[in-house]
Amino acid sequence: MNLIEYIEKLPKENIFPGNPLKGKDKYKRLFHYTSFETFVKIWLSKRFLLGPVDNVNDILERNMGVSVTATNQISVMAAYIDLRSRYKQASFTMNFDTFMLGCKSPMMWGLYADKGNGVCIEFDWDRLFLHGEYWYGPVKYKKILSKYVTMDPSVKSTSDVRNFIKEHRRDIFFTKHDCWKGENEFRIVSDKFDSIDIKDAITAIYLTSYKSNECKYVEELVGDNVPIRYIQYLEHNGMAIPFLGDTKRMRLQEEDAAKKGEGAFNMSKAREYYLDNSEDENKSLLVRL
Repeated sequence: MNLIEYIEKLPKENIFPGNPLKGKDKYKRLFHYTSFETFVKIWLSKRFLLGPVDNVNDILERNMGVSVTATNQISVMAAYIDLRSRYKQASFTMNFDTFMLGCKSPMMWGLYADKGNGVCIEFDWDRLFLHGEYWYGPVKYKKILSKYVTMDPSVKSTSDVRNFIKEHRRDIFFTKHDCWKGENEFRIVSDKFDSIDIKDAITAIYLTSYKSNECKYVEELVGDNVPIRYIQYLEHNGMAIPFLGDTKRMRLQEEDAAKKGEGAFNMSKAREYYLDNSEDENKSLLVRL
């Protein structure tokens, strides 16, 4: 079977190129990149913790202030700063299209999943239990942002400030500079809750290796409750195409091939051969397969 035939037999989410997604189709599945240790806590607790909005990684967003047009609103500004700091948020990556799923972003693997050594967790949006008051939606990206959100002179009381934040929540919590657009972020925000009930909401686990100890630990912890898959690249028409494979199946196939003596001269043996002969730089490293 050649590469094209192989690609054509892959599941639908592996077919390149994909089709654009719109509306809720972009976040039917949500993805969160994290370390292996944090994944274990999430899996065992069945809770997803929200983080403070004033401790996000975007320094512009973190330092967004408020401006007033009335000089006697200085205490109102203080109320805004206090009330805004009470909000917490959870960040996820949405699907990019029908092929480029949210779990396939190399940037996100590098930034948030322990440089590719961590885990990406897939959630079913309809199974997330958002009891009570939450705000949620995709983040909008803009090339030019203001440092301040301007408060109307009519805002006088704490209640007014609370309503002001609610009215302007899109600008305050769901807008970022477009240098972050590769995150394709979906957010959940609340000032009343600090976690989300995710029982039965996890639908798949992704890693970048089917051989790592972390992968084996995930398989042991998760069992057959959800699929465990790995990201790997195929070469197609000069392009590196990410595709998904089953971790346990791939590892078992490789172990079975090794027992049968198939593909016996693998990369580990190749490296061993190279090291044995590396002192003589003029010696041929070619081997008979």
